[in-house]
Amino acid sequence: MRAHGESGGDRFAAAWNSDLDVLAAVDYLQHRPDVQPNRIGALGLSAGAHAIIYGAARSDAIKALWVDGADAGRLEDAINPFLPEIRPFWFMTPMVWLTDRLVELFSGTRAALPIRDQVTRIAPRPILFVAAGKAQSEVSLARRYAAYAGPTAQVWELPEDIHIGGIFTHPQEYAQRMIAFFDASLLK
Repeated sequence: MRAHGESGGDRFAAAWNSDLDVLAAVDYLQHRPDVQPNRIGALGLSAGAHAIIYGAARSDAIKALWVDGADAGRLEDAINPFLPEIRPFWFMTPMVWLTDRLVELFSGTRAALPIRDQVTRIAPRPILFVAAGKAQSEVSLARRYAAYAGPTAQVWELPEDIHIGGIFTHPQEYAQRMIAFFDASLLK
C-alpha cells in the first residue's frame, strides 16, 4: 500500500485511497500470462482488509476475499444500532466524525463509504471474515458485515486471539482454512 514499507506515496488516508493500490495489483495480475484472470482472490489483514474490500467494491475482478481484522471503516459501521462493545463510548462519536473530516482535509481524499455498504456491493462474491475475540468489537463487526454481504459470506471467530493474531497462534489451521476457502471459491 502507498506510504507503507518501500512503496511510494506520502499519504495514507485511513485506507480510503488504498483501493487504487489494490486495483493496480489486480490490473498487473490480469496481464500476466501465468494468471487466470477469473481466479483472482485477495487477502488483507487490518488496514489491508479494508483496502481489499474497497478495491473489490470497485472491481469484480476480485472473485473472493479473505478479510482478517476488519474494523469500523466509518462511524456508520459501528452505529445504527451501536455495537454493544462501544455503546459506553457514545460520547466519542463527534470526535470520530471530526477525525474523518480531518483525514479528508489533510489527505485530499474523500471518505470512503462505510464497510457495510462496500460489502453489499461485493456480494454475492465469497468473503471470509476472520475476527479476533479479544479485539474489542471485531467479532460483532464481522458478523454485521457478513450479514450485509449475504449468504456467501462466512465468519471465522477466534475468541482467544488479538487483532490479526490467528495467523500467528494457529498458523497451520489458518493456512488450511485459507487454502480451502480460496480453492472452493476460485477453482469452481
